[in-house]
Amino acid sequence: MTFQLPDPQQLSSVLCGLLGTDISLESADSAAEVSGLEPGWGSLLIDDDDNEIGCIVSDLVSTVSLGGGLLMLPVGGLEDQVDEGEASEMAVSALGEVINVMTKTLNELEGNPHVRSMPAQPLAELSEGRPWVQSPSASAGYEGKMLVGNGRIAILGA
Repeated sequence: MTFQLPDPQQLSSVLCGLLGTDISLESADSAAEVSGLEPGWGSLLIDDDDNEIGCIVSDLVSTVSLGGGLLMLPVGGLEDQVDEGEASEMAVSALGEVINVMTKTLNELEGNPHVRSMPAQPLAELSEGRPWVQSPSASAGYEGKMLVGNGRIAILGA
């Protein structure tokens, strides 16, 4: 299923409102390449009939910044996670909540099905048995300054 994808300003606005910090995303085709998001985490997008229609995935910097930012964790601790190359369980869980809020941008676009997100999981697990993650029907990549560096996010259609 193909659906419309939000522009960077729409996502930036939702994230700024949620996190209370300035996040300015720009379109980035390279960010939509899943191989470049490892290590990464993401959430499946499910329609009202429980069909998988896509996912939202993020790289390490975005996962730690968005999830940790929602929890208001100290920046030093977030930087440590990035330096160690692994997001904490708390940051990943909170990322799932951030992605749930991000679905608002998809639901507001005319013609799109209503979607909700599933809990966040490692990208390797999310990709398993889902070849469309590597070859999506639609994709949009976004990148920008996050709390602890430049991060990337992708929205992929099944």
